[in-house]
Amino acid sequence: MASRIVILDPRILLFLVEKGAVSIDEAEASGISIEILEALRLSGLASKQGKIYALNMEALSRLIKQYEEIGRTIEERRRIPTLNISTKKLVRFGEMGIKNIHVIYFHPHHGPILLCSMRYTELSRILMSDPETLTTLSMVSRRAEEIKVEDSRLLIRVFTTRYHGRELFHIIAAEVTTDFDVDGVRRVLEKIRRYVEGKSITPEIFKEAIEKL
Repeated sequence: MASRIVILDPRILLFLVEKGAVSIDEAEASGISIEILEALRLSGLASKQGKIYALNMEALSRLIKQYEEIGRTIEERRRIPTLNISTKKLVRFGEMGIKNIHVIYFHPHHGPILLCSMRYTELSRILMSDPETLTTLSMVSRRAEEIKVEDSRLLIRVFTTRYHGRELFHIIAAEVTTDFDVDGVRRVLEKIRRYVEGKSITPEIFKEAIEKL
């Protein structure tokens, strides 16, 4: 655990990059304990040479590349339209086994799209980036209340709107754990469905519906 904390602290790494090599006394004078130095050594980011700790630049370069990949993933996460749900509500859903709630809107011209997710999960990314998965989910939802997408288990409720006489089918999907509260999750979905019925389909109305549960 200590090595992970050190790796995630850029100030320590910057100090060591600037210094190149430090003595224990020099490090401690700068607020870097022997435990941190040892954690860096055990993680392969530094080597101990007598009383001196020297940074392993090759290992650090590999670490920076991993950080860059994390940065790209964070940017990808920001593309997902998520709802700012209160922690109290998230805790309640977590106790029921609800990992996420997704709303799939059937656009009259573009077909099914991910309107919003309660929070980011890997399934959110898939629903946002894979039209084929959305289309399959949209078709299956008309005859099933529980389905599996990738490695995720979903309980779903369908609600409809009309567009120029055409009935459009939309989906509220609860992404659940293996030991979820079946009846509780079904009640949550049904209450959300009833709340949004007849209203404009926007992320804000679903946030409102969830917070009022």
